Formats: sequence, structure tokens, C-alpha cells
Amino acid sequence: MEGSLTTRDQLRELWKVRDFRILLSSRIVSNIGNGMAPVALAFGVLDLPGGDASSLSIVTGVHMVPLVLFMIIGGAVADRFGRARLVGSCDLIGSLFVSLSAIEFLTGSATVPLLAFNGFVFGVLNAIWYPAFTGLTPQIVKREHLQSANSILGVGGNLAFTIGSAIAGMVVAAVGSGWAIMVDAVSFFIAGLLVFSLRHLD
Repeated sequence: MEGSLTTRDQLRELWKVRDFRILLSSRIVSNIGNGMAPVALAFGVLDLPGGDASSLSIVTGVHMVPLVLFMIIGGAVADRFGRARLVGSCDLIGSLFVSLSAIEFLTGSATVPLLAFNGFVFGVLNAIWYPAFTGLTPQIVKREHLQSANSILGVGGNLAFTIGSAIAGMVVAAVGSGWAIMVDAVSFFIAGLLVFSLRHLD
């Protein structure tokens, strides 16, 4: 029974599944960037001319609006276009908009409206991405391994997010917010390519 297996045993069994290795790797890579982004964005916005807590609230809060409005349609979109294709595409497009935010900081052209617009678009992508991502795991692992797979994805993602958050301040201090956010963009690009390789599941 699965309950009698240790976490190491469960991971060993699931690691034999190539598609699960790819999915887990994509989650870890993207969440390292996800952990860095909020810290880097906070430093970057507060460092803008006239940047204050209100500016930061606008930039970060606008991301939540499309999550509420559009997540309900995410599952329907995934059923129509395929989960792996949709997750991969959202990550790749998301990397473009995150890189735009990074470039704005690097070139000194960042403004609250521009960052808020990028955040809104990324929120739309995230609302479509999440239902599609959660539906990928049952396509990859056997039903009896599904609980373990979800647990490992959760632990791996949370650990990666914590690592990203922990190193974000050092990266910002060393090279600035723009480069730290660019790391997030690269992480989404890599994750998108990894998940897009699973399109044979659709």
C-alpha cells in the first residue's frame, strides 16, 4: 500500500516516470523565480521616484483581480486546447511580460502604471495556468500514486519558493531589482519549455 511507503520510496517510484520528472523540474525552476519576484518587485517599486506603500499595493494587488475573474474559465480553456500546451504557453508568454518589467527597471523607465499593466496580464495568464497545471498530474501518474505525486510537487514547489525568497535580497543588493526579476523571467521560460515538451499528453 502507498501509505506504507516512505517519502523517499514514493519519490523513487515517481522519479522513474519521465513525464513526472519533467513536471517536477518545471515546478521547482519556476518557483525559484516566483520566490524572488515579490521581494525584487517590492524593492524596485519602493525605489521608484515617489514610490511608496500605495504604489506597491497597486502593482501587487492588480495581479489578484484577474485571478478572481478568470480562474473559473481556466479549466474549460484547458479542456479545449490541452493542458500541457496551455501551461507551457502561459509560462512562455508570462516570461515575456516578466522580462518587460525587468527591462523597465534596468533602463530606468519603470512606472507604476506600466508595472501594473504587466501584473494584470500576468494575472490573467496565471488564472488560466493554474487549473490546467492541476489537471496535468492525473494524466502522468497512476491513480494510486496521485496523492504522493501532488505532495511531492507541493513540497518541491514550496521549497523552491523559499529558496528563491531567501536569495532574492542578496541578488537585489548585488545587481539590482531588474536583474533579479529577469531571473524570474528566465525561470518561466525554462519551465515553459519543459512543460511544452509534455504536449504528447494532450
